[in-house]
Amino acid sequence: MQPSIFEIVGKYGELKDANPSLYEKVRAGVNTICESFKTYSIDSVAISYNGGKDSDVCLQLWRLSLYVYLDQLGRLAEYQESVDNGLCVTFQCADDFEEINNHVCSVITDIGMDLFRSVHSFKQGMQKVIDVFHTKAIILGVRRTDPQGAGLTPLTPSSSGFPPFMRVLPILDWTYGDVWDFLLFFRIPYCSLYQSG
Repeated sequence: MQPSIFEIVGKYGELKDANPSLYEKVRAGVNTICESFKTYSIDSVAISYNGGKDSDVCLQLWRLSLYVYLDQLGRLAEYQESVDNGLCVTFQCADDFEEINNHVCSVITDIGMDLFRSVHSFKQGMQKVIDVFHTKAIILGVRRTDPQGAGLTPLTPSSSGFPPFMRVLPILDWTYGDVWDFLLFFRIPYCSLYQSG
């Protein structure tokens, strides 16, 4: 079961003293996502969610950012409606593990968001998401140590040859350890395959 938004907000408040370094990275990630909300609107920002540890972090950062953003605007009453209208996009492969698919379904059901499944390439899938949902930006769990992570900034336009959208990269400068520290500190359930090595 996913933690409630109030539990996440409470842990965020505790994090500043418990782990100042991680707190600064979480705060920066929240600011990046809030900037995308401000620029494109909440409904135009989707989340790429594949059930992996990095995308688990990004999904929870989206929840926290949504709360912070609406709170700053004095519109917290809209929080649950915004979650209900939130869009996660998963790019599926025929050989995806059953445990990953189960985790994705469980998380999306617990939070109450919409899930769009694409069986096409990332490029084709993003074009479909843009056409159907009018998405202008997508949150991705890319880190600088990933093969495609070099030279990026937290808000990076899509590459040449791809449909136009903004890549929102809230954990770009996080380490592998930061990801696990976040999941454990915030008590975020993760896919069972990680426990199997």
